[in-house]
Amino acid sequence: MAAPTTLLILNYHRVGTPTVDARYRGMFVTPAHLRFHVRLLRHWGFAIVPLREAWTCGAAKVACLTFDDGYQDNLTLGFPVLQEEGVHPTLFVITDDVGKTQHRWTEAGETARADLLSWEELQFLHDHGWEIASHGTEHLHLGRLPQERQQEILLQSRLTLESKLQTPVMSFAFPYGDFTEETVAALPAAGYRYGCTTQSGYNTEASPLGTLHRVPVCGYRWVHYLQTYLRLKKVL
Repeated sequence: MAAPTTLLILNYHRVGTPTVDARYRGMFVTPAHLRFHVRLLRHWGFAIVPLREAWTCGAAKVACLTFDDGYQDNLTLGFPVLQEEGVHPTLFVITDDVGKTQHRWTEAGETARADLLSWEELQFLHDHGWEIASHGTEHLHLGRLPQERQQEILLQSRLTLESKLQTPVMSFAFPYGDFTEETVAALPAAGYRYGCTTQSGYNTEASPLGTLHRVPVCGYRWVHYLQTYLRLKKVL
């Protein structure tokens, strides 16, 4: 089956509105904005599928919605919208942090705390068509770590997810978008087919599968409707 000629991967984190103590407010998208993004993509003729299906769905224009970190609001606020729209996203999970409450990644400089999805909740999403993929065992800059440590994180996070959810895992997102040539080279050996960066842009059938581009999107104000429209039009 032919690869998509255009693959657009959107990068999300949290669903809801920023709390007063949130440092990175651009990580938030409201349910209304999320629904707008889905309908805008379909208006432009994109098939929306999980990343694992992007090369097998048969569409020329494919979009994937990806969520990083595994926040509980992806389920409580994001799932109802995406379920109604018939969309199955890809969720990149940090395996050692599954189920933690009032957690924050201090190395990221974030001040707001958040609850993370439990294994039971991840199983629920998986059972409803979400692709549960890896974001590592810890939220670390892989490119700053020795190669052996990178390989350990890549492999262990995949094995944990596959053991807990009883499903193959083939996608990985680099925390902070930080990686080296060695990191990318280690992906196939650790059992992954796809690697997602934070480099903005769209992908083509010639794009390297280990360094796929993603477009960061947010939306919690009225002006973000226009900003998202313009941002997506710019990269397409």
